[in-house]
Amino acid sequence: TQPDPDYNTSGMVNRRRTQDPERIYTKSFCAIVNETRVTQPWSNISEKTLNALKAFRPIVMVGAPGTLSYLQELGFKTFGDYWPEEYDSILCTSDRLVAVCDTINYINNFSIDELRKMYRSMIPILEHNYNRVQTVSEWFTDYNAKLDEQILLAQ
Repeated sequence: TQPDPDYNTSGMVNRRRTQDPERIYTKSFCAIVNETRVTQPWSNISEKTLNALKAFRPIVMVGAPGTLSYLQELGFKTFGDYWPEEYDSILCTSDRLVAVCDTINYINNFSIDELRKMYRSMIPILEHNYNRVQTVSEWFTDYNAKLDEQILLAQ
């Protein structure tokens, strides 16, 4: 089974010839991750979330309700000790997006020095999440291979 190129490709460009976001993340304090399926009633994560975590960035999640809870179920740590994450439980999409913006504004009110200090205190969480990405991406690769096998058997 080939590893997923979005998770496991080093260098500036992955196999799909898209820009590697890790370089961009080095210039930011945190990542505002906009998952594709924000309005669906179930949570999901994609390479967008995993790339941010792999790049040692705290995240604010623009996703379906329960996405942060889903990350926690997968063994990741989120950043509720540093900023409000109540938006994750809001079912109404427009209300959830307003709450996400409130969280971004909350973070934006810190000075650069305060953000640097905050980031240093997050390093154990960021390291944990980085290590967890390695395990989860292997799980997704294996899971996709099993789905492929089932599709072939069903044909």
